[in-house]
Amino acid sequence: MRRCRFAFAPAEAHGIAVGLLSSGQADPTAVWQAELYTELATDDLLAQECRALLDRVYATVAQQIADPGLTLRLFLPEAAPEAIVIALRDWAQGFLFGLGLAGDRLEASLSNDGRELLQQVYEVAQLDVSRMAQDEAVYEDLMQIEEFLRVAAVSLYAERQSTTC
Repeated sequence: MRRCRFAFAPAEAHGIAVGLLSSGQADPTAVWQAELYTELATDDLLAQECRALLDRVYATVAQQIADPGLTLRLFLPEAAPEAIVIALRDWAQGFLFGLGLAGDRLEASLSNDGRELLQQVYEVAQLDVSRMAQDEAVYEDLMQIEEFLRVAAVSLYAERQSTTC
């Protein structure tokens, strides 16, 4: 994705897919392609590979988010805590971006619990990565943040599905 100069980090793109699918958009696939593929040249082989990878990410997210078995997994690197914090922040920003593609009608349709979850995701999106400690306790904190984001995404998806049905 970096080689084809894709505008979003991998975790951020994954978050966009989850947010978009949770937003209640009438045609989320068309919005996904319009938002993410505009910068990718259609005649560039590397860009075509990038689009194919993104299509697989989107299809996987669509399957996982709709699974009542809660199989959604965030697309995060297996790396040092600093890289994971950045990816968690990027994922949360992408998720909010994807949700935001639904416009103002989204927040108005959310319950109080949904709006509170949205606010907490916003706080994760504002993480100050320079202030993270370099110890083992950080891994536990990161796992808790990851689990919160996963549960928040599934909860918001379920809430939007119940209001759009």
